[in-house]
Amino acid sequence: IKSSRSSSVHPFVHKKLIQMQKALITRQENSRLLCN
Repeated sequence: IKSSRSSSVHPFVHKKLIQMQKALITRQENSRLLCN
C-alpha cells in the first residue's frame, strides 16, 4: 500500500509539484546567468 501511495498522487498536487520544480529550475538558470 505504501509503495503504490506515492504513484497515486492527487493530479492537482502533482501539477503543483511540477510547477514548483520548474520555478526552481528557472530560478537557478537565472542566477547562473546573473553570475556569468
